[in-house]
Amino acid sequence: MKFLIIVISLLLLTIAQAQVVSEVITSKSEYEYGEPIEITYRLSNQSNTFHAYQGTSTYAVYFEDFSGISLFPTYTTTDDYRDTLWPGEYLQYTWSLDPKLIGLPPISGEQTVSISVLGVHDSVSFQAPQYRGGPMSVYFNEDLVDSASADSILAHYNIEIMRADYPSFKLEVNGYPIDSLSQAWQDNNYILEAYFSQRDMIESIDVIRTNTEQIDSRQVFRLDQNYPNPFNPSTNIPLSLDRPGQTNISVYKITGEFVYEIYDGWLGTGQHYFSFTASDLASGTYMYKVRVGDQEMVKTMTLIK
Repeated sequence: MKFLIIVISLLLLTIAQAQVVSEVITSKSEYEYGEPIEITYRLSNQSNTFHAYQGTSTYAVYFEDFSGISLFPTYTTTDDYRDTLWPGEYLQYTWSLDPKLIGLPPISGEQTVSISVLGVHDSVSFQAPQYRGGPMSVYFNEDLVDSASADSILAHYNIEIMRADYPSFKLEVNGYPIDSLSQAWQDNNYILEAYFSQRDMIESIDVIRTNTEQIDSRQVFRLDQNYPNPFNPSTNIPLSLDRPGQTNISVYKITGEFVYEIYDGWLGTGQHYFSFTASDLASGTYMYKVRVGDQEMVKTMTLIK
């Protein structure tokens, strides 16, 4: 009986997770050389329960790999990150990847980009040619290469030295795929390490978070980020209504547990500001949810004491 209960529980969990739908799309199926690549990740909670994520802030949203080249940051953080995707809620991230800044793609042909958002992994494939160039930082092997030898090696390539602090160099490579060039130098023991720091700083250009029913309809209000944020112990929540309506503003723990109701009543058109004081709450990340009529929006805020 205990085994049967476990099997049923796992089955129900699988069904619930299957209703959290992810999709990754690109603005084009085939890109020209050096053309910015736009990627959009959509995550929709179509289940009747919330999708909870807990992890480090570094890994809340990240590119896992690009055509087999790992983009997972090599560093870690102790910052605790928690987030909740409510039933019917929709989350979308968009990135514009400039090959000139990140030196990608490293190969020609089909490109596959893997992304993780709130612990949900998905990928997309498209066609793009190898980009020959990009920024890189190298650390030469001082046991085999002295300063003069390093200059001589770089002189053989179409490379602009952005910063030289031997044995470390920051380079702008032109005409060579930087991953292949880096590997060749490592195979020859010229360098010990190579860094492509821009790849660890890929940031989204647009984030949309709303109720799935609002995607194709006009939003009747705008919810801005609270300020200050982080805060201690008070913060302000700006809210702008395009038309009057019954409004509720409430605070929740990141786990979805109700904490406090800031306002519940009728609001007129225009800009409104609500103050929230968290003197009795512990430090951490909280959510404030605003409902105007049948439309909802949720944002997070951080209390630090």
